Amino acid sequence: MGEIEERCDREALRIAAMAQRMCAEEGCSRLCPEVFALAIVAKGPNTATKHIEATGGNLSGLASYCRHAMQERMKVFVMRPGAYYQISLDESCRVMRRHAEEYAVLYGASHVGVLHLLMGALRTNTGMLSAFASAGVPLSALEAMARGCSRSPQSQQHREVREHGDRVPAGGRQTQSKVDNVLTEFCTDLTALAVTGRLDPVVGRDREINRMITTLCRKKKNNPLLVGEQGTGKTAVVEGLAQRLASGNVPPLVAGRRILALNMTAMVAGTQYRGQFEERMENLLLSLRRHPDTILFIDEAHILVGAGGAIGAMDAGNILKPALARGDLTCIAATTENEYKKFFQKDKALDRRFQRVPVDEPTIVQTLEILRGLRTAYETHHHCQLSDEALAAAVELSGRHISDRFFPDKAIDAMDEACARFSGQGLLKREHIAKAIADQIGAPLTTVLSTDTQREHLVRESLTRQVFGQDPAIESVCRAVRRAFSPLRDPLRPLSSLVFGGPSSVGKSFVAQILREQLYESSPLIRLNMAEYTEKHNVSRLIGAPPGYIGHGDRNQLTDRVRRHPHAVVLFDNIDKAHRDVMQLVMEMLDTGCMTDGEGNEVSFRSTFIILTTTAGSAESAKSSLGFAATASASERELAVRKLTDACRTLFGDEFVNRVDEFLPFNALDKTALVRVATSAVDEVRKRLASSGIILRCDETVLQKLAANAANARAARAAVKNEIEPLLCDALKNGGMSIGLHWRDGRYKALSK
Repeated sequence: MGEIEERCDREALRIAAMAQRMCAEEGCSRLCPEVFALAIVAKGPNTATKHIEATGGNLSGLASYCRHAMQERMKVFVMRPGAYYQISLDESCRVMRRHAEEYAVLYGASHVGVLHLLMGALRTNTGMLSAFASAGVPLSALEAMARGCSRSPQSQQHREVREHGDRVPAGGRQTQSKVDNVLTEFCTDLTALAVTGRLDPVVGRDREINRMITTLCRKKKNNPLLVGEQGTGKTAVVEGLAQRLASGNVPPLVAGRRILALNMTAMVAGTQYRGQFEERMENLLLSLRRHPDTILFIDEAHILVGAGGAIGAMDAGNILKPALARGDLTCIAATTENEYKKFFQKDKALDRRFQRVPVDEPTIVQTLEILRGLRTAYETHHHCQLSDEALAAAVELSGRHISDRFFPDKAIDAMDEACARFSGQGLLKREHIAKAIADQIGAPLTTVLSTDTQREHLVRESLTRQVFGQDPAIESVCRAVRRAFSPLRDPLRPLSSLVFGGPSSVGKSFVAQILREQLYESSPLIRLNMAEYTEKHNVSRLIGAPPGYIGHGDRNQLTDRVRRHPHAVVLFDNIDKAHRDVMQLVMEMLDTGCMTDGEGNEVSFRSTFIILTTTAGSAESAKSSLGFAATASASERELAVRKLTDACRTLFGDEFVNRVDEFLPFNALDKTALVRVATSAVDEVRKRLASSGIILRCDETVLQKLAANAANARAARAAVKNEIEPLLCDALKNGGMSIGLHWRDGRYKALSK
């Protein structure tokens, strides 16, 4: 009770004591605004009841309502009758106290009075506020009474602020209207920016701008809603309209108007108490009514649904609905297709107050025209020159390599990035644009600059040099790379999805690593061993735990990594060991190019190269001479592909087989291939020794023995590590700058000189 009594006058203290006694009599342990209101209207006479009676209000009816509301609240907090020491304020009563203190300060009172307590209670409880208004005692009438009771100079100043929205300094001279300050504080004048030439020129958007002007000229539903994907130019369309308004190139019905862009984040910031956000929004609407020539622009308009909507308060969308319906407000809104479906379509009342204007992604030709229109602005800013070749490269290369974004944003971004990187270097050409895009996606410059044929040649050369005994598979991988970066690929699916089948340790994962090096040198290989996902609950490790489950919000193994590296090679190793529910998730990603994580965010896989490996079917093929033999004919390779496909169909069904681009069987390595693997492993050791000035020589017999004793590539490399390297360590103890490896007397020997 001390919190209430601290600033109350004598009459208000008496009401507070009555409220406490009523709580004790009813067996309630918490004071609430309804109890104070009942004490005021039922335990008169007092200052408040005199004013209520003066307005013709029915005190008995109000007392009956307050008593019923109090009894409903008291069902929650029950105590032993007469235990006064247990009575405390509930949270709503603390809010009432703050409102009462604000009224006391507003009207220049030195203490909180009974009338201030009643107004604070009504402002806190909307149901009670409506009941008093229905009884002929609206809050505005009580505020007018409290204003009339005040006579101090301070109260006069507060009264003028309340009535006119003016801030009056100590000298008494009024400054700019507080209501009008809302526009300057929370809005940006796009028309003024257009007049001063601070907006970039808008090219190729005449259709959308004209459609928007037509909507603004309508008598009803004259609020355009721009809907389009991120980066397609929704904000630029509004800026184009602002430039037309600044130049006067508009019909008479919209001539002379201005566009103000609302900063909704600033509107919400600092509104920690109930009513503060609503007050700002009401001031905004009042100011817009005073300036009917203003068009309000709300970017990311889906935030209207829920913005400022604390418990018991209205969000921005509900506050704006009446003004939009009456025509007091002309508004342009912009949002994405997904957010429109998620928020606007669910709020039919808000949706029908807008007229949808689609903003589609421009074509390649239109994007090039947009870049040409922006050329001068970017050349002036970066102090460089852009050639026609550079502009064409920005469109072509960004369209080819950046598949998770939209024109014109990704082309403009590539041009801006290149200008920023090579500012002051004179004329920018195609190579500068390619370097900027290569750094953005984490790919080698040669990959970005090369044509489909050149890229295929680079991949083939690297695979042929490092992968042995898999010529048919290498040829198929190169063909898949050419198709992945050609206009033939489906932009709504991953770049490519390949299944590598074959025995263990024949180069399946190694091919994925080489592809990563050639295509995305700055992005890591995203490898997942599906043997770790044998249980159904392992799905949460891939996409994250859903809300309410342990681990929600923690990093996961797949979607978080792809979100950080959208241009990457993703390797699903040993898919035959994964749980079927895990593979269902992978199949959905193969089909749509997207995956939804545990937090509901959509992650794009459309710029990734997907590789899945399996040993399914390899045992049967190894028993026959078909499929995995190094010298297999074309018909035998077709049979091997069919066997691999059938094995995957048996494991995962037709829905998996139909989503994969190609099935590639890998051969079991013959002795010739194993000799090449052993040679490669010894060469790596030779390079390490050469860095210290030591020469390593190796007999061909050593390589033949290493291959003869190895079943696969991993075993051959393990033999070099476990049998050859210990001998070399012993030879290094003897000094010398040359070591020879030999096979003598049935064992390996290392001799130093």
